[in-house]
Amino acid sequence: GPVFKAWDTSHQRFVAVRVMEEPITQPQKEMQERIMRDLRTAAALRHPSIPQIFEVGTIKGRTYLSRAFVEGQNLPRAKPGAVDLARHLSHVAEAVQYAHGEGIVHGNITPENIIIDTNGRAQLVEFGLGGLTDEKLSYVTPEGSFTPKSDIFGMGVTMYEVLCDGKLGRLDIQPLATQGRMPPLPDDVPDELRKIIA
Repeated sequence: GPVFKAWDTSHQRFVAVRVMEEPITQPQKEMQERIMRDLRTAAALRHPSIPQIFEVGTIKGRTYLSRAFVEGQNLPRAKPGAVDLARHLSHVAEAVQYAHGEGIVHGNITPENIIIDTNGRAQLVEFGLGGLTDEKLSYVTPEGSFTPKSDIFGMGVTMYEVLCDGKLGRLDIQPLATQGRMPPLPDDVPDELRKIIA
């Protein structure tokens, strides 16, 4: 569902509000219930690189969430160089490690879900929404499970795609990765990053 920038009149602050599509089938309703549970759990997370979830609920059968609004650009728009990208993803890795320690898997780590705020810190959004759609399955492990491994895989694919300046596009990453046929990285990528990705 779409994400809106809204003004919270009670707390005098901007928030990001996401409204999910109304479930139609029973499997979709069951997924909505799971998403609600995951969002309520994710709302307890407190980390400098995880925007806080303020409110979760349903209205007219549609799930919504309100979280801290992050002023900044996502990775595709920010287009960081290799060194800055490594720093940003180290923030993401710290956030993911913390979340895993709390028993929470993100499940949807993509370049679009990492926002670089105005202080230069990476913010990982969309916690609690892993598996909501199948639009980003290229960022999930080949077996398709939403586990801590899928978050690690997602960070690796995200790093690869940003370093390639988005040239991976909508390629199906999974078979390319498992068959060792990923597009080559640019020549200016440091050896240290190449080792991490490999």
